[in-house]
Amino acid sequence: MQHMMKTKVWFTPLEDREPAEGVGRKAARLAEAAGLKHVVQADGLIGILQHVGEGDNVGHVEPPVTRAIAKKIAARKGTPFLTGTATLYRGRRSNACDHLMQAYDHGFTPEAIGCPIVMVDGLRGSDQVSVRVPSAKHCATAYLGSGVAVLDGLVAITHPTGHVGAGFAAAIKNVSMGLSSRGGKLAMHHGSYPIFLPERCTACGRCVQWCPADAITLAKTAKLDKKKCIGCGECFSVCPSDAIDFSWRLQGQGFQEGMVEYCAAVQSKLGDRILFLNVIRHFQKGCDCMGTPEKAVCPDVGLVASRDIVAVDTATADLLHRATGKDIVREVADCDYRGMLAYAESMDLGSRDYELIEIKK
Repeated sequence: MQHMMKTKVWFTPLEDREPAEGVGRKAARLAEAAGLKHVVQADGLIGILQHVGEGDNVGHVEPPVTRAIAKKIAARKGTPFLTGTATLYRGRRSNACDHLMQAYDHGFTPEAIGCPIVMVDGLRGSDQVSVRVPSAKHCATAYLGSGVAVLDGLVAITHPTGHVGAGFAAAIKNVSMGLSSRGGKLAMHHGSYPIFLPERCTACGRCVQWCPADAITLAKTAKLDKKKCIGCGECFSVCPSDAIDFSWRLQGQGFQEGMVEYCAAVQSKLGDRILFLNVIRHFQKGCDCMGTPEKAVCPDVGLVASRDIVAVDTATADLLHRATGKDIVREVADCDYRGMLAYAESMDLGSRDYELIEIKK
């Protein structure tokens, strides 16, 4: 019997609270070792997907790391840009203008990171493309930011954390949430229809105008025909009166599997032109969408990089386990993350069986 080669994951350790400039230098070397040359093509538009931190969050990956990766992309004649999408919840990153101001406040200015910031889902998170995911159990149609369809490559820089809904927020969470439109986030979180609130509706008609399925009619207030609704979330994105809501209904397994299915949609557009870099430092219970400072629950561990999203997240959890002597991810989570990795493997997104290659310098 012929044995399949294990997926390669590259690892560089970090000192606890190592300065961001040093982390950036190590990240650049690790990205090169993990195959950045296969992701960047000359004159290609290469997105750097990275969370800039909500509110007063302090755990997010810092701008010097972004800059180091942007410089490596530019050195290979690619055109780097920092990217992301609007949040589903109402906050400072729920539209492109406020999102950029939040990024600037956290130091992600074009001068500091060496590249511009361009959101792939437009001004309000409603610029999207629909992608079929044939083997999906939950999200047979995924709604991605429209810019994903024309990306030439992607580097996903992720700060792994715990997560209230998924248990573990690493590369799978970053890619699925970071590249989906607001409608996509609605589908993953809600798994049903938008909730219309007549007491807030001003009958402005914007939801009717933008609904691609003609599922909304307008009388004294907007009304949704659930039989026609395709769950794209366009109405939620454009409503100026907060008259369209949703519930955080899906958690645990269903939510995890929906995120995996969105990663499959991204992979169907980009193929193997993606590199995943997880920065395992300041591991905290909540994700970077929490707008208040959180304490780290363990010392910093290191950086891992791979072109396999399943392997890089599996290695991240394993390294945290090795460093703490316990499954710290499971300890801080409200649900078990391991089924998410198994489901991602079953959808051919990668392998949990990997070879860890350590680069110490």
